[in-house]
Parts: sequence; C-alpha cells; structure tokens
Amino acid sequence: QQAGVILTTVKNQFPTVQFVGIFQNEKASKLLKICEETGIDLIQLHGDETKAYQQEIQQQSHQKIIKAIRLKDPSSLDDLNDLEADYILLDSFHPVHYGGTGIKLDLHLASRFFENVDKKRLILAGGIKPQNVLEFVKFEPFAIDISSGVEKSVGIKDPTMVKSVLSLMNGEIE
Repeated sequence: QQAGVILTTVKNQFPTVQFVGIFQNEKASKLLKICEETGIDLIQLHGDETKAYQQEIQQQSHQKIIKAIRLKDPSSLDDLNDLEADYILLDSFHPVHYGGTGIKLDLHLASRFFENVDKKRLILAGGIKPQNVLEFVKFEPFAIDISSGVEKSVGIKDPTMVKSVLSLMNGEIE
C-alpha cells in the first residue's frame, strides 16, 4: 500500500517517470497482485524465472518485462534461449546473491552478448559507479542500472555520487 501511495504521488508530479518492480523467484499470483495494487510500469525478474513464467507474467500483467541474467562464464550465453522478456539486464554473478553486490560486471564477457542481442533491449548493471560509468556507456546500451555503485551504505544512496554519474554521462552524451 505504501509503495502504491509513493508511486501515485510521484506520477502526479512527474507523469513520464516509470517505476520498475524488482522480483526474485516470486509466486506469479503475488507478483501480479503487487503490480496491480502499486501501478508498477515495468517488471524486472531477477531470479531463476523460466521462459514459461516470463510468458505468463507478460500475458497476465500486460507490462514490459526485464529479465536479469547473471554472467558467470561463457555458458551464461545459453540463458538467452530462455528469454521472453522485452529487455535483458546483464549483471555480475555472485554465488549467493542475485544482485546488489557491487561486483563489477565483466564487460569482456558481456560483450559476447552484444552480438546476439539488440542493444535497444540491453540494460547493463553490476558495480557501476562514477569511476567506471563511461566504460559501460561506451557500449551504448538502452540503459544502465546504477544501484549499489552509488550507495554510501547498504540501501542508502549517496546524492553526490548519483549526481557525479549523471554529470559524467551527460558530458559523454552531449
């Protein structure tokens, strides 16, 4: 309920802002209920969701799907066969955690994906921070995810670091 209030408030002030709900191995019924109650615009699946699960969520929610792939080694390329998503988020691999580790994405390994995926569908994540953001931007993905790389402590964003990343990107884009 609290998320729904926040989303509604922000959307009233900034109607073009889109909200991403991040889910990891969630029951489809619960995920769909959360999306309906909050007004989430995009659904990010960051777990072990199958192609069939992705299709079910897409059909029932009518929302765009982002599917995260954690790049461990070249065999991770096989995960492309199990995608039904609108967008693909490439993230670093951790043996226990599904994301938010701050571990930098192996861009050499990730570049193998670029040959098989339309860059307009590609989102890069994994340890992106002011010191390395331009390494990621040079690949011209659809978007980058700068979550844990701009935190001063776990879950707490550092506004100065966020501004720094945006400034660097703005300078690169112009």
